[in-house]
Amino acid sequence: MYTPLKDLPEGKNWTLNELNDREVQLLIPVILFISISMAVGTAGNAFVLYVNIVVLKLRNSTHKYFINSLALVDTAFCLITSPIIIADLSHPYTFTNIPACKSLCAFGTSTAMASVFILFVIALDRYRRICKPHGNQFSLKSMKYIFGIIAVLCCVVSIPRVILYGKNTVQTGFANITGISCFPDDMYKDTVFPNVYNGFLTVVFVILTALMSIFYILIWRQIWKNKHPIQTNIVSDTNDRQIHCITSKNPTGSNRPGKNIKEENKGNKNKNHTVTTKNIRSFKILFVVTTIFILSFAPFLILELLSYLDEHFIENLDNTSTVFYQIFIRTYAINFMVNPFIYGVMDRKFRTEFRNLVLKRLYL
Repeated sequence: MYTPLKDLPEGKNWTLNELNDREVQLLIPVILFISISMAVGTAGNAFVLYVNIVVLKLRNSTHKYFINSLALVDTAFCLITSPIIIADLSHPYTFTNIPACKSLCAFGTSTAMASVFILFVIALDRYRRICKPHGNQFSLKSMKYIFGIIAVLCCVVSIPRVILYGKNTVQTGFANITGISCFPDDMYKDTVFPNVYNGFLTVVFVILTALMSIFYILIWRQIWKNKHPIQTNIVSDTNDRQIHCITSKNPTGSNRPGKNIKEENKGNKNKNHTVTTKNIRSFKILFVVTTIFILSFAPFLILELLSYLDEHFIENLDNTSTVFYQIFIRTYAINFMVNPFIYGVMDRKFRTEFRNLVLKRLYL
């Protein structure tokens, strides 16, 4: 939502277009932020898809399936949603293209929910592979069914956005001149439906985020346990009773429990090492991706909560505060552009292919 203009020069008869242009000047930093994220996200995610599918041809693993799915969602957001956001920011009081408004709201919701659903499945998959390596794991065939369900869910949860959002009459801050923006339609903005719908999405987001956090805590706990195994061995006393021995040295005698313990623990350590390192690299990458996602959406959720608790919160912002508000309410755009940088830092193969491509272009 856009705030009424403050500190307008007196003695001038402002038109709606002039007021719109003045608001746009105020929002230039926000427009630049979205434009940069759109350009960087489009190029970066396209390169991720190119490297994984064309160069490395790594499609037969759940890790690459997850990476490619996230890249597709992020690319779609950058190519479709971001331009409409920029159009909305360029017409804060004159956004009369209602179909574009509904498309922005629906597709923005779909891509955001797709990201959180995919990241939840990633967390569940990593948990099962690291904490329960001998149990049933997701196959590529099951992944296709799961992502099909995610696609249907995203379409379903975005339908109310198409219905509730549209032509919204806003105050410009000058006399009785009003504008039109893309927010809850005038028919619904004074009803409980927008708040109920947004509250539902927030609850889903919080629940899935909490579950992901639990999965990752359990995974880190399992990794720590595998790196710090308890040194135990079983020996027999004269009465053939089994005793757990925790000592590591026995300097005398031919029977050396300490040596046995060391050798046994070495074998257990190698076994544990195999279990954890098989997926540890992909786990760390996807853990960072999930963390960035949560952090990028946190300001949006906090500001939405403040707006709900105080209906005059946005109206009372001055011009400078308005700029920061409009940026922080859209920090989720970072999520859709940052993943290629994470892969570049943490994925050696991806980093190598990027370097090779750059060098190849330089020497052409």
